[in-house]
Amino acid sequence: MTEILNPTVRGLGGDPKPEPAYDIYWGRVHCNPTWLESVNGLGDAYELMTMLAAKSAGPYFIARAKTSIVRGTIDTSRYCSEWPSEIPSDLER
Repeated sequence: MTEILNPTVRGLGGDPKPEPAYDIYWGRVHCNPTWLESVNGLGDAYELMTMLAAKSAGPYFIARAKTSIVRGTIDTSRYCSEWPSEIPSDLER
């Protein structure tokens, strides 16, 4: 019996395709955001983004590394006026 492979799940030869990379940013999408880290897989990127946002309040977003399409956002600051003008020191790498 021949196994039928789903091309969206598996690559050539039946090998699993790697999950796409996502970049996590601090700041607003169109206001010169600061790149923080790249993570493979949207779920892992979202989990890390929420952990960073809990650690240091502010606006964060996830964008697909290859296309720059924004796939998720979170803002843990209470008011827009509370956004710091520079990246918080505990997020600097």
